[in-house]
Amino acid sequence: MSKEIEKEKAGKKMPSIKTLSILLAVFVVVGLASGTAVYFYMQYQKAQTLLKNPASALENEVNVLVSQVSKVIELPKNEVPTVATVSDKSKLANQPFFLKAENGDKVLIYNTAKKAYLYRPKEHKMIEVSSLSVSPNTLGASDTASSQSASENVAEKAKVILLNGTSKTGLTKTAEDRMVAANISVQVVDRDNAASSDFKETILVDITKKNKELLSQIEKTIGGKLGTIPEGQAVPQGVDILVILGEDFK
Repeated sequence: MSKEIEKEKAGKKMPSIKTLSILLAVFVVVGLASGTAVYFYMQYQKAQTLLKNPASALENEVNVLVSQVSKVIELPKNEVPTVATVSDKSKLANQPFFLKAENGDKVLIYNTAKKAYLYRPKEHKMIEVSSLSVSPNTLGASDTASSQSASENVAEKAKVILLNGTSKTGLTKTAEDRMVAANISVQVVDRDNAASSDFKETILVDITKKNKELLSQIEKTIGGKLGTIPEGQAVPQGVDILVILGEDFK
C-alpha cells in the first residue's frame, strides 16, 4: 500500500518556483490594475462634479482651505474669502506681502475685514498676514483671481525685525502674533536672536525715523521703550523698525 501511495505522489508534479513567481506576478498586476482603476474612477467622478456644478465644487474647495487655515490662525468670522493662488512668484517680487511667497501658496482675501492671509498648504504654514487698503468687493468672488491683482490691494507696511534678547524661547513669535491680532500695519520680515541674550528691557528702534505712530502702537501692544541700536548689535538693512525683546516682555 505504501508503495502505491509513493507512486501516486511521484506522479503528481509540484509547481516549480518559476511557475509560482509568474502566478504571484499576475496577482500583483491584477491588484495594481484594480487600484489604478479605482483612482482614475475617483478622479473621473471629481471631474464630473466640477463640470455639473462648478460653483458648488468651488465653494467646497474654499471651505476646505478655510478649515485648514483656521487651525493655524484665527480668521474673520461670517465672511467667505476670495481665494487666489500664487502661480508666478517672480512677478510679485516688488510686493512686500509676497516677499516669502512660493508658487502654489494660497491668498485668502477678506474684503469686509480688510485682511489678507498668505498660506502654504504643503507645509500647513501661515507665511504672511496683511491689512487691505481697498474697499469691499474690489476683487470679486472668484477663486481664479490672479495673485497679481491680490498683491496690488495689499497695503504697504513698515518692515520690522524681531530679535530675542533673552534666553527664553518663542518670544518673537508671541510678539508677532500680538501685533497681527492688534492689526498694526507692519510686516515682520525676520525673527532671530539678538547679539546678546541679557537684555532686561524691550527696545524699539525707529531706524528710518518715520514710524512714530507705529512705534506707539507697538509699544502699547508688546511694551518696551524707544531706544537706539545697542553696541555690538548689527544694524539691519532694508527695514524700518527693529524690536529687541527683553526680560520684561511677558
